Amino acid sequence: TAGNDLEKHSLMQYFRLVILSLILMTICSSAQAGTDAFGLLLGDPTALSYKRAVGNLEAWDAALGWGAPAYNLHIHADYLWQNPRGLTTPYGRISGFYGVGAMLRLGTLLNLGARFPLGVEFMWQGTPIGISFEFAPVVSLAPGISVITAQGLGIRYYLP
Repeated sequence: TAGNDLEKHSLMQYFRLVILSLILMTICSSAQAGTDAFGLLLGDPTALSYKRAVGNLEAWDAALGWGAPAYNLHIHADYLWQNPRGLTTPYGRISGFYGVGAMLRLGTLLNLGARFPLGVEFMWQGTPIGISFEFAPVVSLAPGISVITAQGLGIRYYLP
């Protein structure tokens, strides 16, 4: 019935929020100042994001959220190579990045694939805020082999 479907949907939303909160608290408890950033990615997927610098030129990036209507949960993790110098403007610095990673989507369908993110990030002068745009071709390996895309606009707060 419609009432049971609504209850199941509400329970799934609550469960999803609890899982996201637990993962975010775990990540926050291990964060290190200067190397970690937390934020929000808007697009496909819409997700909470986390980034950890590994030296000056590389970083790990991960997101946990939800994707297209057929997917209740989206998880991806990437290893990124960054251009730390980028282009300096009077307002901040623009730098590019590219990488390789994995994606898992669960829902009415299961989707597993290899990601190849490419993007730019703008860091405002004198603030710990970064705005990014990312486009990631994904070679989907399950349920069948195909190429899909993921893209999003992100905002992150870098810990001091």
